[in-house]
Amino acid sequence: MKPFIEIFGITFPTYGVMVSAGFVAAISFVFAACIKRRLEVHKCIIAVCLAVMAGLFGSKLLSIVTLYSPHRITELLLCDPLRLVTDSGLVFYGGIITGVPAAYLASKLLKFKISEYEAVIVPAIPLGHALGRLGCFFAGCCYGFETKIFGVVYTNPECFAPTGKKLFPIQLFEAAFDIFLFALLVFLILHKNKGHLALPIYLSCYSLWRFFAEFLRGDEVRGKFGVFSTSQWISIAFFCAATILFVLRAKKQKHN
Repeated sequence: MKPFIEIFGITFPTYGVMVSAGFVAAISFVFAACIKRRLEVHKCIIAVCLAVMAGLFGSKLLSIVTLYSPHRITELLLCDPLRLVTDSGLVFYGGIITGVPAAYLASKLLKFKISEYEAVIVPAIPLGHALGRLGCFFAGCCYGFETKIFGVVYTNPECFAPTGKKLFPIQLFEAAFDIFLFALLVFLILHKNKGHLALPIYLSCYSLWRFFAEFLRGDEVRGKFGVFSTSQWISIAFFCAATILFVLRAKKQKHN
């Protein structure tokens, strides 16, 4: 696994290339789905782009908060603010926390009902995330626990993972789960007409997966509060919120 890749003689971080590929794949799906459902493509694409930008900010912010103490953040802001950006990574949940509200705000500004577009936007999230997790695998970040039976050994010292140790490839399993979740959402939307349940189904399924997947992680930069990691606490909150949203939307649909 190489943390860097050369394209046309220029070296790029593999993680950044895969994240960019995930963004392109997500936008392409949204574009095609909008055309198929006869929705206004330009408004949806603008909303998605705003959500992605807000999501990148949120994922970077959550990474900084998880990685550094409040005192250290204040210290770096005063003497070396750029280091906060370069030395921190991206936490996916931070992107969800800021990206979803940004999409709803964009719908208000562009004057369209976000509920009509959820069915085409939500499946794009796990699609893009799957490619991002492949980038994590190649870069060696978000690695799994050390194992003696089945695992991957990183040898490149530029990787984020410890070298010479057999590590469980949790990134690949999460990428596979994201692809499964993408296929499930597309099936529900296209064949079962359950677009109104896309968001709660995605949040509940992913948060449940992420809660248990965290036990298989081996990196120590995720932050921990009590017995659970930061992402596990967020998973619990998301699962509860998704369950409530699912019940409310199901009842509303049944009433209608």
